[in-house]
Amino acid sequence: MARAGGDQDTSWAEPELRRFRRLDAEERTTTEGANNVVIFVGSSIFREWRELRAFDEDWARDGWRVKNRAFGGSTTADVLRAFDDVASSTVASADARKIIV
Repeated sequence: MARAGGDQDTSWAEPELRRFRRLDAEERTTTEGANNVVIFVGSSIFREWRELRAFDEDWARDGWRVKNRAFGGSTTADVLRAFDDVASSTVASADARKIIV
């Protein structure tokens, strides 16, 4: 989605941010006390990163869970503006050991 330069509004990403909050709320009820979570927050480079799915499988064998909270079309500035929203919902739903931006 094209946005004017300097746009400070991340409302265009709200559908994905809402989806993250819903997933986190659902997970909170099914994985109470889960730990060793790695959260990826970023743009479509993380969202579309196929190897990240393989990390999830590999790391699961070592007791880690990977949560991908990247939203497409975002710039680094967008990610930083939305970080508090994404991180507060996601971190509250899990014992996040690492957050990768």
